[in-house]
Amino acid sequence: MSQTHLGYKDRVNLGSYYTPPKFVKLAWKLIEPYIDSQTTIIDTACGYGDFLKNRGQLNTIGCDIDEDAIVIAKKNTDKVQFFQTNSLHNVSRGKFGIPQQSTKLIVVGNPPYNDKTSLIRHKIKNVDFDVDVDIKSRDLGISFLRSYNKLEADFICVLHPLSYLIKQTNFKHLKEFTAHYKLIDGILISSGEFPESATHTPFPIIIALYQRDTLGMEYSDIRSFAFRTVGGNGFCLSDFEYITNYITKYPSKQHQVIPDNSLFFWTMRDINALKRNRTFVQNYSSNT
Repeated sequence: MSQTHLGYKDRVNLGSYYTPPKFVKLAWKLIEPYIDSQTTIIDTACGYGDFLKNRGQLNTIGCDIDEDAIVIAKKNTDKVQFFQTNSLHNVSRGKFGIPQQSTKLIVVGNPPYNDKTSLIRHKIKNVDFDVDVDIKSRDLGISFLRSYNKLEADFICVLHPLSYLIKQTNFKHLKEFTAHYKLIDGILISSGEFPESATHTPFPIIIALYQRDTLGMEYSDIRSFAFRTVGGNGFCLSDFEYITNYITKYPSKQHQVIPDNSLFFWTMRDINALKRNRTFVQNYSSNT
């Protein structure tokens, strides 16, 4: 159900976007084999409660910082314990009444992601609520993944940008999470499938299933992982050649001798860099 009570600015800041039912169904298909009568299901950013299904589990918990969303969620589903709370502050099982042991905990949902350093809609992005220091990140989505580790969830099935995993810099930011979880399944979808984001440039999203594991995972595991697509195709990073193996992607920061009366041009730049910099400059710098 679309988050109709929120304006555009609030949807961006809270990362509150409607998840199409077909993706909710896919997420549940991934976790159903692991649900038993002693399982607790929790969605810590539940919105209107679309992910809160009853499949014979012991407890179902829905949480959201948005009071209006919780009111609507209570009308949409029953047999759910709801908390109107900031799920990123004072994170613990006790906060939600979950026993520390003896209960299998599965997290499911589509948590917010909101990278404040991105130039896309950056002028209206603002996170003005408390986040625990040990899970705080420039991106809400990464903070939520870190929070699941604090809850010591046994399984996690959530939607998040694929870039969290395949971009090595982002993967390093998840070290507290990746030290305790391994990816066991992943289905790739497009952000263009989400009605509220269909007008923006689409990017890949993964419906990711993680299992708690003492060995965790390394970036090499992601490179060799066989991702699936909704169309039934496979995708593996190690199957591709990368341009960085052949050319220098970023300018050297070391001083180089440059002839007089030269123009400098750097061709390998991402979208953010293109918006920040001019194409031609008169003086050499680390960006040319």
